[in-house]
Parts: sequence; C-alpha cells; structure tokens
Amino acid sequence: MLRALRRFTALMLVGRLAKVTSRPGNLTGVSPSQDVTVTGGTAGDDFDVSGHTNSDLNVSGGAGNDRITAAPGAADTLAGGDGIDTLELTAAVASVNANITGFEKLDLTGNVSQDGDNIAGNAIETVTIKATGNAGFTDAPASVATLVLNSAAVGNNTGTITLDRKSDTSDDSATIFAAGATSATVTANDEETLTVSSTVSASIITLNAADVTTLTVTGAGI
Repeated sequence: MLRALRRFTALMLVGRLAKVTSRPGNLTGVSPSQDVTVTGGTAGDDFDVSGHTNSDLNVSGGAGNDRITAAPGAADTLAGGDGIDTLELTAAVASVNANITGFEKLDLTGNVSQDGDNIAGNAIETVTIKATGNAGFTDAPASVATLVLNSAAVGNNTGTITLDRKSDTSDDSATIFAAGATSATVTANDEETLTVSSTVSASIITLNAADVTTLTVTGAGI
C-alpha cells in the first residue's frame, strides 16, 4: 500500500479498511507544487501523513470511524467525514485552519498544546493525551466531555496537562479518565462538575480545579 502511495499523488480506497503511512518522511516523487490527495472508503481508515511536509495535503476519511494522524500545515485539508473520527496531532495547528473539519476525537501525541480556536470546525468530544511533558487543549468547545490521560504504554507525565474552556460557563462538566500512568499535574479550572475515573492503577498527583463544586472519584484504579 505504501509503495502504491509513493507512485501516485492521488489515492482512493473504496469499501475496505485501509492503513496508509508516510512516516517518517515525505512521499517520494512529490514536488512542492504537487498536492497529495488521499480519500478513504466506506470502512474505517487509518491514515498517517504526519511525516509529509513537502507539499499540501488533502485527506478525507470518508464514511466509517477513521483516524488521520498529521502535523498539518496552514494549507492542508483534513476531513473526518461520516462516523466517529479521530484527529491525531503530532504537532499543534499554530494558526486558524478552517479546512480541518469533521472530527469528534482529538489525540495529542507528544508535548502538544492545541488551541481549539485553530481547529474550530470540529465538535470534539474526547481529548486523549499521549505526552510526557506539558500538553493540553485550550479554548476547548462546550462539546468536550472527556479528557483521557496517559496510558501505561505512554508512561508517566511530569508536566502539566490542561483542559481550558473557550467559554467558562456556570455549569461546565467533564470526565477525566486516568488510563494507567501517573500525571504530575492536571488543570481543569473551568469545570463545576468533575468525574475522575479509572479501571486500572493510575495516579494524579495534583488536580487544579478552581471552579469545581462537585467532584466524583470512581473506578478501581484511583
């Protein structure tokens, strides 16, 4: 599949699960003047284009529950399409990109702090952290309901993980899921209602929650 992708600057996958990876480098034979288009089919697709920076990207997941991993440039287009789609960022989107749309889940891989204003064309519901240092989602929309902390496979986080709302209302609520590692500091100062949950052994050393009025701790691992 990767060999085929290197031969063409446009690829369409119809009706089947596809996994395409361009990491760790650019697609060969693609000049800066050539845009790369990848279009998914009706099943769940997994596109990792995080290593391609040589030219503009246009990636569409199509139908199905898709994952697109990228370090988007200002002119890149990423579309989740139908289904419950995951945008995995290996670098922050540094300025407003209205062409990143249709994602319901956001994975931040590495020490990535993402401003929600720059990817506002998405109704993000779940944010998953995969970082060892400072990371988080600021100017988060009201749709965000769950913050997932590092898994044991990622390892402990020694920095600060932040969830910050675009609009701090009087009844914000979120669930923080501790997925198996230790997080030194988690800051969720805009939430009035917080649920901290885990099904495996996990720790949060310091939880900053300035607005909280109701805190529920549940699960076997906390």
